[in-house]
Amino acid sequence: AHTHTHTVRVHDLVPLSQSSLRTASGVGCRLQRDIILHCCNPLPDCPMPGPFQFTFTQFLSTRWHTAALLCSCMMAGVEPDNAVPLTPAQFADLFLSRRRLPAGRSVRGLCGRFIRGTKPADFEVLSDEPGKKLSWVCSPDMLGSVLGYNPTEAMMSIGFRTPWLKARLDDGTAHQLVVFPTTADTTVVTWAGLWGLISRAFGPEIDDALEPFKQQIEQLDTSNGYFAIDPEGTINRLGTLPVVEKCAHPGYLTSDRFLSTKVRTLYHARGFLDHAIGCNYRFTGTGHSPDGAVEMMTVNRQIADIAHAIVIPLVVTLEQIEAVPQSH
Repeated sequence: AHTHTHTVRVHDLVPLSQSSLRTASGVGCRLQRDIILHCCNPLPDCPMPGPFQFTFTQFLSTRWHTAALLCSCMMAGVEPDNAVPLTPAQFADLFLSRRRLPAGRSVRGLCGRFIRGTKPADFEVLSDEPGKKLSWVCSPDMLGSVLGYNPTEAMMSIGFRTPWLKARLDDGTAHQLVVFPTTADTTVVTWAGLWGLISRAFGPEIDDALEPFKQQIEQLDTSNGYFAIDPEGTINRLGTLPVVEKCAHPGYLTSDRFLSTKVRTLYHARGFLDHAIGCNYRFTGTGHSPDGAVEMMTVNRQIADIAHAIVIPLVVTLEQIEAVPQSH
């Protein structure tokens, strides 16, 4: 997998339906004229430094149209022309007043993360789990999808489930939604994008340790979980333990435990991605979840250090939980 940085300009976008946006290209738009690629680094194996100009069809037929390049299009602003640029404060106002965007409009330029905790220190970083250097975040589309909902409906609409929410009521957990502008540190998570994030966040030692296994990891069939490399289900079992318990377990593959493993195998490399990064067996590496939602990740950091971030308190109640259809 090659990791390169690209700046992309795309003209004449025609928005498609939501179902049509999730195309194999991952760009999310119909391109009627040309793509112009301005490459900060040369493309893999390409002798020319750029810029390059292709029609969309020509671009897809080149040997350089990797998933990383296509997702660079998304991160560089390749969005339907019905997208609405919002500040975090404007989004918060819409969310708290339970207002939706006008029909056919979508959010642009924002991402967010639902965080939780039982004490103030839990709300100081995007992810408070020990050793977490990367954090999953909601894409602009996902943020737009929660507008108009109360806090419980919003959380359940993106995957939080009834038993978990009820358990958090019992243990006194509070919830917040952090919303902030997308930046260069926020990436659509393809395999290429993931390797680049890991290299930047964890450094060359981890990257070098993963290198022999990257191709195997990308090609690993996880339709039956990790059975091919972990028939006893240890990776998944440890990953679902409570935070304190799993972090203390010697088999939980933090970066230090992964590096200290004397004879590393595919099991250890894939386990590291699951435990230290949060890429479980359902991770596709395409930039989309199995159900088609755009998957994004950013560098984990102090919320106070994120420019223009807005923190929205979320009050989850038993009445709200029980009012949501039980399919959740």
